[in-house]
Amino acid sequence: DLVIRISELKDSSLIARRLAPCPFVICASTEYLKKHGKLKTADDLANHNVLAYTRNTGLHEWRYQDPNGKSGHVRLSGTFKSDTGQMMCEAALQGIGIAILPIFYVAEHLKTGALVKVLPEYTTWPARDIHAVFMPNRYLSTRLRLFVDHLAVVCKTLPW
Repeated sequence: DLVIRISELKDSSLIARRLAPCPFVICASTEYLKKHGKLKTADDLANHNVLAYTRNTGLHEWRYQDPNGKSGHVRLSGTFKSDTGQMMCEAALQGIGIAILPIFYVAEHLKTGALVKVLPEYTTWPARDIHAVFMPNRYLSTRLRLFVDHLAVVCKTLPW
C-alpha cells in the first residue's frame, strides 16, 4: 500500500507526499583524514578511497553543487563496497575511507566527533527527500491516510 523512498522522485502516476529533507553527508574519521590528508575541492575526492554503495545502479560518482551554486560531478574510486549504509558508516568510523551517506546514518557520529564532515561547503545534488509514495485512489483508506499523516508528524521531529 505504501513505500518510503529517499530520492529525487521522477514524474509518475503515483502520489508522493514529502515527509522530510534527507541531506547526504560526506564524512570520514579524523584518523583517515590525518593519514590521507584533508580535501579542498570536490575533485580531490578522485584521489581518495570513497566507500561504494553497491545497490546504486549508476556510476561510482558524486554529483554536487559547489559553494557558488555551480553543479558538477567527480568520478570516485574505492576499495570498500557494501550494500548497506550501516556497514559503510562502520567502515568510515574504522578509518577505511570516506563515506557519502544519508544524514540519519551519521548524525550521531558527527555530534560526537567520531566522524567529521568533508567538504562541508559542497552539497549533494540533486537534493534528496524522504517521501511516502502510494497509488492514486479517490477512496484512500482511512488507515493509510492516518499512517501517512503520522509519518509526517514524526518526521517534523527528526534531529536534522
